[in-house]
Amino acid sequence: MDSEVDLEYSLNETYVYFVAVLSLNRLNNVYDLIVRVSDHVREGRLESFFVKPISYFGYNLSLFLGESLLYYVPVFTVALVFSCLTGNIEAGVGFVVLAIVSQFFCFLVGMIMAVVAFWVVRPDMVLSFQVVLFGVFGGTLMPLSFWPSSILPIMEYNPFRLMIGGPAEFLLRPSLELLITLGWMFVCWGVAFSVLFSIAFHQGSKRYAGAGG
Repeated sequence: MDSEVDLEYSLNETYVYFVAVLSLNRLNNVYDLIVRVSDHVREGRLESFFVKPISYFGYNLSLFLGESLLYYVPVFTVALVFSCLTGNIEAGVGFVVLAIVSQFFCFLVGMIMAVVAFWVVRPDMVLSFQVVLFGVFGGTLMPLSFWPSSILPIMEYNPFRLMIGGPAEFLLRPSLELLITLGWMFVCWGVAFSVLFSIAFHQGSKRYAGAGG
């Protein structure tokens, strides 16, 4: 049975999918991250972070993870209720683990979007863009199998699926095949985005003009 058929949901499963997606959508939110980095760049405050013992990347990661702690409650609640109702502990545990991994990946994607602040005056366009990307390509708008077969490969292997749709799909239909697929996607996209961030931040820093002091 192919992956497309495996992801066809009943009405009740569709309800569960969207409940899971909503919990992940709030957890993996980079709006504040983009605004914060943009403010630091626009106001010329990056120097104060460059002299600290922790890197600017690490500083923002700490804030991002700390601010997200409260939003793990809905994720754990969805996993617990689903596991208790279905008796499928594996699905609940896998959902939580994938959600935690997706947090780090989401931060990396958010930092790439945030460094656009070196080239633009305000982040409004980037903020609108991330809403569309996370909503459409992430799986918030509709499950993977709802899309036409002509664009299904794009929706299946795009990086935004890893943050929203992928973990929700595993909750409903846990399988080793899906876990492996999501796993190598995390690795491949993670390496690619890490390189992209390093290049973008390095080039952006050349354009940066701080306030001094």
